Order: sequence, then structure tokens, then C-alpha cells
Amino acid sequence: MVGELEQANLTSYTRCLVGEKVCSVYVNSESQSNLISSRAVAKLGLPIRKHPAPYLLPLLEEEGFAFVTEQVLLQFKIGSYVDEVLCEIVPLKLTHVVLGKPWHDDRNAQRSRRTNHIRLRHCGKLFALKLLSPEEAAEDRSTLLQQLRDEEEKLLEVSNGDQQLREPDVQLIEEVQATETTACTDRCFSSARQSLMSQDNDVKQKDDSKDVTTSGKPLDVQGKMFPSPIASGQHGIEEVESSAAIRHCSSSRKQSRKEGELGGDLGSKST
Repeated sequence: MVGELEQANLTSYTRCLVGEKVCSVYVNSESQSNLISSRAVAKLGLPIRKHPAPYLLPLLEEEGFAFVTEQVLLQFKIGSYVDEVLCEIVPLKLTHVVLGKPWHDDRNAQRSRRTNHIRLRHCGKLFALKLLSPEEAAEDRSTLLQQLRDEEEKLLEVSNGDQQLREPDVQLIEEVQATETTACTDRCFSSARQSLMSQDNDVKQKDDSKDVTTSGKPLDVQGKMFPSPIASGQHGIEEVESSAAIRHCSSSRKQSRKEGELGGDLGSKST
């Protein structure tokens, strides 16, 4: 059974048709705007328009406030009564639609607590909208809350599933990155080794060329190379030999001259 305190909040509910979908309706003249649940808008696929003057709205029968930025023109049917109202889109939990003060004023709606009806006039016709009993209203609210919990659980499952799917991907990415890092390190070390080996080979080739050039010529005790062999006819061995012959002839002439002088001296003494 519904308690007396809760019954006071459950005596103004009814149901409407939006297209072929049944929606819960809360009739509340204290609400400053006509409202529709953002979940209902998404499920019904209604066209959305931007609000010309966004504002902060307190949510009656709900918790907290909502910042209104969007609207929708809602066409609905309750029994034989067909109408359309401009509703603000807000996150509602306990109902799909709220017919607030603008609707009451425009339709001159009057509540009859004796018959539990709302009487109004629209397009020259008089309508009496029957409200739900507190038990029926409580059942609708409970259904809406359960649907909301189910949707939240599904979203959580999807989120957890995505997280589980992402974890192997992250692990695979980390393994690939580690492999690439190792490969890059190996390439760097290999390139460094090749560079060092190339430098060593260049140094060895330079040393070998120096050894070949040095070993091609004889070295004296002091490590200096002798001049290259002198070509024949350029102050070489022949000229050295002719110089020796000239020195020999000169010495022979000097010897003959001394012998002649000596013979002359002996002749003068004998006379």
C-alpha cells in the first residue's frame, strides 16, 4: 500500500501516447515550465531545437537543478484529447513529461478532486482527463526507476567490457613498443660497432701505407732516408772516377818536376 505522505505526490499522474509509445505524465501547476525527459527524447527520436534563452531550472519532485539549453515541440494524446506543447529538455527520473503552469494557463485546466479529473477546453471542446490512482502512479514510477537502473547497469557492463577489451590492446601496444625499442637499440649498437670497425680499418690502412713507403727505402742509423740514386752522367760515379784520374796525373807531374829539379842540382855540382 502507498503511504499517506507519498499519496499526496501521486495523485496528479496520468499517461499519454507519443506516436505509439506510452509515456508517464505528471500534471503539476507549480512547475514553471513544461518538461520532458532527455531519455524520452532520445528513445522517441524527437527533433530538438536550441533554447533561445538558456537558464537554470529547479526540478520539483526531483533532486537539484537543471541547466536548460534545448527544447522540443511535443505532440501527445490523452484519450480523445490531442495537443502539442513546447517542453524544456531536462534529466527526469520519476516521469517522462511534466505539464506545468504554462499548459494550465493556456488550457485553463481545472482540477476536480472529487472525480479525480482535470477539466480543460481546447479548440472549442471540453475535455475531462482522468488521473491515475496513487497505486497506479507508484507502479509507473517504480517501473521508470527500474528501467533507469537497468540502463545504468548496461552502461556499466559495456564500460567494463570496453575496459577489458582495451587492457589486452594496451598490453599488446606495450609489447610492440618494447620490441621496437629493443630493435632500435640493437640497430644503434650495430651501427656504432660498424662505425668503430670502419675507423679502425682506416687507421690500419694509413699505418700500412706508411710502413710500405718507409720500407721501400734504406734507413741510416739516425733513421733518415738516403737520397735517391743519382742517374748516370749527373755527377755520378763516372765523374768521381775522372776526378781521381786527374788527381793521379797531377801528382805524377809534381813527382816528375821534383825529379827534374833534383837531376839539375846534381849536374851543376859535378861541373
